[in-house]
Amino acid sequence: MERLAQALCVSADKLLKFQHMKNNQKGFIGVAVLFVVLAVSGIAGYYFVSQNANRTFTPTTLVNDNFGQKDTSPSKLQNEVIQPPVTSPKQQENPTSSNQPKPTQTVTPKPTPTPTNPTPSPTPVSVSSKIDSCRTISTAGEYSLSGDLTNTKSEPCIKIQNVSNVTLDCQNHTITSKNENYGIYVKGSSNFKLNNCKLTSSINVPVETSAQHMLRVESSKQGEIQNSTVGGNVATISGSSFITIQNSTFNNQLNVYKSNNVTIRDNTFSNGSDNITLQEGNNNSIINNFIDGKSDGVYREMGSTIGADDGIVIKDESGDLIQGNIMQNFFDCAIENAGYMFDTKIIGNKASNAGVCFLGGWYWSSVKGIVVKDNVVNNMPNLFFFSRLYSLKSTEQQVYFQNNLFENNKLSNPKTDTGFSMASRFVFDGSAVSLQNHIFGNNILKNNDFTKIVGSLRLAPANIVTDGGGNICSGAEEEARGGGDAIPFNCN
Repeated sequence: MERLAQALCVSADKLLKFQHMKNNQKGFIGVAVLFVVLAVSGIAGYYFVSQNANRTFTPTTLVNDNFGQKDTSPSKLQNEVIQPPVTSPKQQENPTSSNQPKPTQTVTPKPTPTPTNPTPSPTPVSVSSKIDSCRTISTAGEYSLSGDLTNTKSEPCIKIQNVSNVTLDCQNHTITSKNENYGIYVKGSSNFKLNNCKLTSSINVPVETSAQHMLRVESSKQGEIQNSTVGGNVATISGSSFITIQNSTFNNQLNVYKSNNVTIRDNTFSNGSDNITLQEGNNNSIINNFIDGKSDGVYREMGSTIGADDGIVIKDESGDLIQGNIMQNFFDCAIENAGYMFDTKIIGNKASNAGVCFLGGWYWSSVKGIVVKDNVVNNMPNLFFFSRLYSLKSTEQQVYFQNNLFENNKLSNPKTDTGFSMASRFVFDGSAVSLQNHIFGNNILKNNDFTKIVGSLRLAPANIVTDGGGNICSGAEEEARGGGDAIPFNCN
């Protein structure tokens, strides 16, 4: 480049001398000088353009093994193709725009600094494991039994404790207990599933003398128990919530204690003791189960009875739902409350062969806000049997029989030869708790078929129920006084 400039300068100088020698005209010298200036300017411009050309490059897609790390050097910010950065969502929503010229040359990436954002904590690793002996599960994962287990110790065979996200599939294998212990014990856990388990006992312990638990769920939440068979004496859900028990068979008692949102549905219960008890909890559901108490349906003196006392027992509960169940063969009632029963719905059940009633309660009984509707009852002495035995508990201030609806319930083929053969009984006479500690009112009987075969409707006080119309019965009378002239209730 410098040689070219020197050559041009020499050529211009010779030209000037030649022209001077030929005609010696001053004006032509001025023209020659102008030509030299233009030539020098062109040389300088060419040099400037050639230097800038070294900075341009052809556009290509960058491949960076250090994906997620940003190079913040100035030249890279101006010249690289902008890729979506691995940043927080807020940063990604507002990317910085660039008006830089499109690059025309590939640039080798510079070393990138260590990112300043902390790396997220890794997701806890779950395991998949076969179980061939009794053990404690305390790590999330999917577990299954590889064969039958026998437990000879006085502690649970399978214990799921203080853990979330555990699935145990017993693969239809059996856990046999040879002691008074649990087959499966779930404690302090959440999001658990028990499937295809068979829990049995090889010893015969009378339920009156021992609580031989084959299954216990305690202080846990959001669990499922499905497609299982549970034997022994007792299965218990205690201090737990949002537990579902479904498509299983229970040959023992199931007690739900101080728990809420427990759903028991589509199961079979078949034993000679109370099948299901809900106690001191709320918003629990018993839906579409088959419940057989294995009784002859005859009430006798205690100790000479046969089979289960009741199908479902409700003790100091509120907000429960009992719907669509088939219940049969109890020497007392299909459903009994012992303690208060508030805001409960008993709807669309079918019950047969009981010695006293379909629904009733007397031990510390207090009933408020229940709906009893569309139940079909067969081979029982009456539909409803309510009264109050025993004084106020320390937790009580009043006895309630208030705001209850009994609608469209039907009794057919009633038992007529028992001391309980009557349309129904609603008697709160103050014999156990003074009437001044009772709250009555708005108890509606509507469109119920009590039949005309059994005795009259027994009431105390006389206005404890309200005639909603459409009831089929043989009459109503105030118990202990007899007669129905003063009773504001009409029978069709």
